[in-house]
Amino acid sequence: EGEQGADVDDLSALLRDHIFSNCTVIFKIVFQILNCHCGSTIHSGQIAQNRLETLMKLQNQISYEKNQEKIGQVFEVLVEEKEGLKETYRGRSIADAPDEVDGQVIFTSTVPIELGTFVKVKIQKANAYDLYGICQEL
Repeated sequence: EGEQGADVDDLSALLRDHIFSNCTVIFKIVFQILNCHCGSTIHSGQIAQNRLETLMKLQNQISYEKNQEKIGQVFEVLVEEKEGLKETYRGRSIADAPDEVDGQVIFTSTVPIELGTFVKVKIQKANAYDLYGICQEL
């Protein structure tokens, strides 16, 4: 059988109790599978979408709270991209997956940085997905 409303409630409780901060991709894959292969209980696309939205809102709030805790901390960041002519860069910490699966660290530097370099970035602000900071050292 397909997932029931209680299953979604159980998953929500698991997220709240164990504070997972990076579940976006997992949710989307699970709901695609459940929506396509839910056996004898076929839910409308709207029910599946509503359940996904409920879990995504919870995940977004958890991610936001976890990222707020990172403000003031310094992370080692792999520099992956430079934005235009500004001294603004994008990268990821060792805890983040490549290809924008996880959020990015977006930061400024007073000196040019070579792509592929590791730098220390002090986090100054954050949203649910990305961290923003300033390069501390090269």
